[in-house]
Amino acid sequence: MAAATIPCLPRVVGRRDRDGGLRHGLPIAPQERFWKTDETAAPAKRLRTGGVGDVGPRAAVVEPERKQRRLVLEPEKKQRRLVLVLDLDHTLLHTIPSLRLAPGEAYLLRRPPPPLGQRTLFDLRETHGILTKLRPFVRTFLREAGAMYDLRICTKGNSAYAHRMARLLDPEGSHFAPGDIVAREDFREKDKKSLDVVPGGDERVVVILDDTVDVWENHLDNLVRVRPYGYFAFHGRPGEKSFAEARLDEEEAAGALAKSLDLLRRAHEMFLDLGAGGDVREVLRRLREKPELRVPRHCS
Repeated sequence: MAAATIPCLPRVVGRRDRDGGLRHGLPIAPQERFWKTDETAAPAKRLRTGGVGDVGPRAAVVEPERKQRRLVLEPEKKQRRLVLVLDLDHTLLHTIPSLRLAPGEAYLLRRPPPPLGQRTLFDLRETHGILTKLRPFVRTFLREAGAMYDLRICTKGNSAYAHRMARLLDPEGSHFAPGDIVAREDFREKDKKSLDVVPGGDERVVVILDDTVDVWENHLDNLVRVRPYGYFAFHGRPGEKSFAEARLDEEEAAGALAKSLDLLRRAHEMFLDLGAGGDVREVLRRLREKPELRVPRHCS
């Protein structure tokens, strides 16, 4: 891998823009058992620190009353609050079965973990048999996007997996309450995501950020596609070193989430300018027409 920079912008997706399930050329491999079954995961606990850290002692599911919503006081502005629906895998993080760790990535398990608040790589082998790497810039992204949008998670993973990943992303419970998380047990149609099961999922006020198009076939006008994130060799392109093998990572300031955040800021400003009765789908339609947002179907 020559450089860590990812030169792709987020793509605003329209109804004619489908990818048939491909993730910009990345193979979609079966997910690990923990997040593809209905079984309840073992209780979380502090794990070995022989190189990768868990979230630490605070592993209980955040109670709804602890989530502090950032609501605008004026009633008319409160009604204009947008909702951002976020995918997990390959959008905010990358998870693999621990047995799939490539030989060139084994050094990750031997490194001493950084301080708890700085960890982005988590060893969940003892409880779930997986390793999870957070995408660079993700916590800044959640903090800044959360100032403009109410955040939701919608994942094809099961509920136990979804809540576990939410705790890694948001250990203080500032962004996600349990009721904000939609998992595959909530789906009405297998492997199809729908705003019908998302709290506050009114199409007029929802923006979706996902690396996969075909799962949102009924809500393409709300979708912004992000370049998929792959840190480990598993799920990667054959013949290319993974970020982990190359001891690199996606850039923060110029990476996919930073670019997506810029787009979300523009969408938020344009939506507010529409005034009462505005529809965010109209905003995304306008953004879709801008040449700088039209990126190749498969980014390199």
